[in-house]
Amino acid sequence: MKTKNKIWATLIGLVLLLFLCFKLAVGKTIELQEEFHTLQSKNEYFQNLPGQLILLTDKKEKLDSTLFSLNLENESNENNILKFLNERSDSLQVHILDFNEAHIIKDKTGSSVTYTFIIEGGYNSLLKVIHAIETKSTFGKVKQVSFDKVKRKKTKLLQAMVMIESFE
Repeated sequence: MKTKNKIWATLIGLVLLLFLCFKLAVGKTIELQEEFHTLQSKNEYFQNLPGQLILLTDKKEKLDSTLFSLNLENESNENNILKFLNERSDSLQVHILDFNEAHIIKDKTGSSVTYTFIIEGGYNSLLKVIHAIETKSTFGKVKQVSFDKVKRKKTKLLQAMVMIESFE
């Protein structure tokens, strides 16, 4: 065998030897190192779970207290609106005359629900109820208010038809 062939055979053998060493030793070491890093990150995540649980519990309590202060419970929105109106009607001398069924409009972006009701009382009392609906609740925005004067047995009364729109 000539020297040139011996050199080529040695170089090819050396390249094969390096490739086998990489595949058998270094390749597995790199795989194990990657697995070690993923397990280490999972371990850090699991060590942070108790702290995250405490934060989530505190957040849940804050949100529950906020929802309770806004008079929201696990009931339907109509029941919450009626409950809200009943609480205000006693203190402000406003009467609920009519509460219509919700009108639902569905489109591509979501759905819109409109609640319509009629209340009766003094002008200032009606305004206070409407203002309370807008500011102290999350039922939606007041879309329309129309006032009508009604005569009953020689007395003039003021009625307001209120439309509340909420998006879901």
